[in-house]
Amino acid sequence: MKRFTLRMAAIAAAIIVALTGVSLALARNTGVLDFLFADQPIPTSLPIQTALPQTGGDTMERLHVEVRDAVSDGISIHMSVAFSVRDAENEAVLVDYDVIYYSAETGIEPPYIDEAEEGKGFRKPFVSQLKDKETVYIVGCTQAWYGEVDLVSGINWLYESPGVVVIDYVLDLRDTYFDGWGNPPQLPLPDPLTVRLTPVVWIANDGGMWREVEKGEIDVTLARSTFEARTYAAVNLPVQGEGFTLTAARFTVTPIATYATYEYFDSTDNPGMESDSPVQRSFWIRFLDTEGNEVSVQNGGYKKEIDDYELAHRMEVFHPAMDMPETVMIRPFTWEDAEPFAPITLHLEPVL
Repeated sequence: MKRFTLRMAAIAAAIIVALTGVSLALARNTGVLDFLFADQPIPTSLPIQTALPQTGGDTMERLHVEVRDAVSDGISIHMSVAFSVRDAENEAVLVDYDVIYYSAETGIEPPYIDEAEEGKGFRKPFVSQLKDKETVYIVGCTQAWYGEVDLVSGINWLYESPGVVVIDYVLDLRDTYFDGWGNPPQLPLPDPLTVRLTPVVWIANDGGMWREVEKGEIDVTLARSTFEARTYAAVNLPVQGEGFTLTAARFTVTPIATYATYEYFDSTDNPGMESDSPVQRSFWIRFLDTEGNEVSVQNGGYKKEIDDYELAHRMEVFHPAMDMPETVMIRPFTWEDAEPFAPITLHLEPVL
């Protein structure tokens, strides 16, 4: 199975915008609702989990780690975690992926890729203020472990100041979930669920070198709340595309997210790994709003083969919560092709 997080996006430029880190100057106490409802009114009825039981956040020397809050719908958990410097006057913190996209402006070179490609959808962190700091810490923390299984399906982040960054973790709780290496999770997941964060901290040195200075282990216990979910399925499938056939599309909507699931297969004359089908390349599907714009994603998405010949695939992508109309549009694309494929119109009916 292929599952993409920001760690893989940093290494493979082909999936640079699979996850979007956004940096904004916000009021303090940024939490999960700021990520879930960034451009919408924030509801007041969601049972937000606060004062979460955690251990290890005060044991790190360079950064203080605070799990601020979380919310679950039984399908996923969103959890906000603040990483703060100890000396705000002289120190700053950057998420490691922002170093890639702003290396020229920060003077900090990324050590693990050859070129820093301009990020799409990324907003600048507090670049101008970084030059006034004696020390810039770089934090990498993309995993939340349950045993040997990483449950993180995506991350996003916001900067409150040069010294505070808040990361939103999206944990996938579904029984169909597999980790990025194809291993099944240790199911059933318990309720409450304890996960372990394993942040790594570097110091950005002169000359473009990073020096690892600290690793942490933070355990946090989360409740698996459940909301009523509504599911819609496309009824006008299968649809033939350019080298692929879309056979199923389902959308499950909860108060915090819309979960899109697509199934498709390589429909070229010579299907398989050597074919020219987009299915055998970096094939993805984006959900479009009524104006034809791509709807933002909460995770990078992941894919897995669902037959023995690597011809049929299932894709999972998380989007913000939305009202589902009777007709929606999706747009398949690959990172290799400059132009996306023709949009596909789906006619939806509720699944009772």
